[in-house]
Amino acid sequence: MKHAKKILLAAVYLALAVPMFYFTEEGVAVGSFSFMYMYLFGIGIVAFAVLVFFVSPDIRRGILSVRYMTVMSFPYLWTILYSLLFWILTLAEFRVITRGFFYVVYQLIAVSAAAATLYLFGNNGIYYQFFALAAANAIVIVQTVRQFGAGEFVSEYIDVITSFTSETGVIMKLFESMEHGFAIGFFLIFFLLDFRKNKKRLFWLPLAVFLFLLGLKRIILAAAAAGILLGVFGMRFLKKNAKRNILILLTGVGILGFAYIVAVRMGLYEWLEARGMDSMGRRWIYDMVRDWYEIGPGYFGKGAGYISGSISIGELDLTRSDGYAVADIHNDLLRQYIELGFLGYFIWTWLFLNRRAGYFFHAQATEDDRRHGILAAAVLAALFFTFMTDNTIYYYYTTIFSSIAIMGFRYEEYAEQVKLPGDDGS
Repeated sequence: MKHAKKILLAAVYLALAVPMFYFTEEGVAVGSFSFMYMYLFGIGIVAFAVLVFFVSPDIRRGILSVRYMTVMSFPYLWTILYSLLFWILTLAEFRVITRGFFYVVYQLIAVSAAAATLYLFGNNGIYYQFFALAAANAIVIVQTVRQFGAGEFVSEYIDVITSFTSETGVIMKLFESMEHGFAIGFFLIFFLLDFRKNKKRLFWLPLAVFLFLLGLKRIILAAAAAGILLGVFGMRFLKKNAKRNILILLTGVGILGFAYIVAVRMGLYEWLEARGMDSMGRRWIYDMVRDWYEIGPGYFGKGAGYISGSISIGELDLTRSDGYAVADIHNDLLRQYIELGFLGYFIWTWLFLNRRAGYFFHAQATEDDRRHGILAAAVLAALFFTFMTDNTIYYYYTTIFSSIAIMGFRYEEYAEQVKLPGDDGS
């Protein structure tokens, strides 16, 4: 009976999770709103976990999932609360409000789906989630091989690796656009930083590397490498006062992030292009938004969704001279500063990095507590790193995997430590 229950749980979960990772752009329209399937299937996973809880509740797992989900949601909740003020005071465009609100809500769905997956499968949750992603990729691989041929697929795959993404063919661009590469990067950080525990599942590693290279982007390769190096350094050398030292380090990361925003404002990309670097149009983008913000405590922001909403309604025109329309600014640190302002940005940074990483050090009573906090810091620092040149803050798949990579560490063991009424004998 217990075995049949596991099979049923896995079957229903995969029936929801595989299409969640497969339908990367498709959705359904309801009036003037469109709802992408990935979010609807994510809601389905959360609803399924809630149903399982009511049928056969595991109170400790339920409490832990809600606690983790709440902590991981702090920076998103702050974004909404801070933005509400500006939406009201400035009578913001409806499209701007809806963009900002739903972009944040989609990330809350991702965090909740990750927590729900852990509730359903415990320590194996991240592997069920990765299997669903791999299965979705397998379907697309079969489809592309049938359309373009196996030879073309292999040729483009080799080219994208050997050229370090400089030569990206039609097939590889398809996989890059699925945005799974970022998600797999965080799976790899989790796997390698807890290798002693995960080595019995070593067969997942070559599959993850294969899929990671399939949708390779240089920024996530650099970010994953930086996250792994930070994690290895912390676990090997920060034996005492690990939490304090990690939080100091993350404070430095946050300050460097702000320094990057200042540098962009002062002409960083003009300087880089003058020295031969191709900024892929970023210098032009940052010139276009230069008048939209100021550097200093007196700048209070414009509210979430202002950038994408302004592009949508045509207030911000990012159409280049060659007719190509840029869809976003490719710099989430700058986006957050423009939308949240000076004070709001620094509070968001603290919630995103320090508050969340600090929580996962738990009571600092065991080696697992120390390793969990360092793992969380490594994942968050890597994710923060990607914000420099991409729009990953609102990438659903990136959020769901970075969240489960943090929450999944010794999930079952920490669930057993949750105190219930009566546990103390009273």
